[in-house]
Amino acid sequence: ILDEIGIPCILVSGRATNSEGLTENHEWNYVQIDGKWYAIDTTWDDPIVTGFGYVTNSTKHKYFLQGSKTINENHIAKGKMTETGQEFVYPELEKNAYKK
Repeated sequence: ILDEIGIPCILVSGRATNSEGLTENHEWNYVQIDGKWYAIDTTWDDPIVTGFGYVTNSTKHKYFLQGSKTINENHIAKGKMTETGQEFVYPELEKNAYKK
């Protein structure tokens, strides 16, 4: 969808460690805004809420337009979609999160 409206977006494959401390294969996106690259993880920004819990906006947007300083704390890009597949070189992320 972003590509269709002129915002470059790529799929990133790697490993991520979730809030329970489990490391697993995971995918997220890098998007280019104003010529700079930022990370978005829409899966982790859509948490599962049980019962009558409430999700704050800061939790909903914790992984939205983040820089390497934040996203690399628990996301490690590997560059390969499969073990025998082509290896991708990802663009370098901005260090800090996007600011308007």
